[in-house]
Amino acid sequence: MISAFKQNSPSRSKVVCPSTRGASLIRSFYIVAVRLDRFGFAMLRLGLVVVLCWIGGLKATNFEAEGIVPY
Repeated sequence: MISAFKQNSPSRSKVVCPSTRGASLIRSFYIVAVRLDRFGFAMLRLGLVVVLCWIGGLKATNFEAEGIVPY
């Protein structure tokens, strides 16, 4: 009974309407936007880590040690 129903139903590959093409274009745009969003946040995190490590590394230099000595 179920197999008879599947044979009579039209397949999705045969049915093409203009709104489906537009929807798939918008969906692909959103997929690219999500990937770029993830990449952007990863680059922001990497930049933050680099800056914090740079500042932390400078704390161990002689210049910083001389800056905290009272006059």
